[in-house]
Amino acid sequence: MAFKFGFELGTMKIDGKKVPVELHYKDEATGEVRFSRRPARSSISADEIPEAIPLEKGSLSDFRPDKSFPGWWSQGVRGKKKFNQVYQFYIVLQGIKPRIWRRIQVPETYSFWDLHVAIADAMGWQDYHLHEFEMLDPRNGETLLIGMPDDEYPDEREVLPDDQEKIARYFTLENRGALYRYDFGDGWQHRIELEKIVPRQENVEYPRCLAGRRACPPEDCGGIGGYENLLEALADPDHEEHEQMRTWAGEDYDSEAFDPTEVNFWDPAVRRKIAFD
Repeated sequence: MAFKFGFELGTMKIDGKKVPVELHYKDEATGEVRFSRRPARSSISADEIPEAIPLEKGSLSDFRPDKSFPGWWSQGVRGKKKFNQVYQFYIVLQGIKPRIWRRIQVPETYSFWDLHVAIADAMGWQDYHLHEFEMLDPRNGETLLIGMPDDEYPDEREVLPDDQEKIARYFTLENRGALYRYDFGDGWQHRIELEKIVPRQENVEYPRCLAGRRACPPEDCGGIGGYENLLEALADPDHEEHEQMRTWAGEDYDSEAFDPTEVNFWDPAVRRKIAFD
């Protein structure tokens, strides 16, 4: 199923009643949608959009849009920027065995913000924590931080803005590696390696996830130690925290599950607009 990601406000007919909802994903081919319920209001701004949890299934035919709100829908990079080559990255979450890893391909035109969005989507992170990249500058060998500069403490350390730095300027076949940090509280650290640069294939949508193993840890589980404790509790029905952790993680959470065909990538521009506008 090829879902498109975005936001659109309106009403959904549920049990014969009109219910205010946010439409989050839709598949126009099948008419299937995912939506969340919301408080009734005439209009809403992007920075007021609440979390899309829980999501329910519905039919596009039952949805009526709120025309006062401009819906945004992701089209990836299709038709936006021309590119001839794609960068193939291997990403592994450090400190966990068996490994949690992904292999993705992204356009050569990507910025580090775009790459961040692709990594978060491929891994399964919900992207509501800070992030940054650390790598060597191929021009002088110095270590760089690329991410979201802290306006509150601008002199503490220099961080280059990720939306202004292109991956092609830093990743080369001689300068393949980087660290990607996500959620400075839980402290998730990923090792990124540029495996190869290949020609773009016709009739292939980018970015795309080629392969991977295991689900990423649930958000806010407490880092590596908290994740290990969670898995221990889930694996033992007699564990004193088994029911609590199962409820917290979700009945359908399976640490061993991952299917690259189910990865859906946000349009990085849409993600940034929702996050910062």
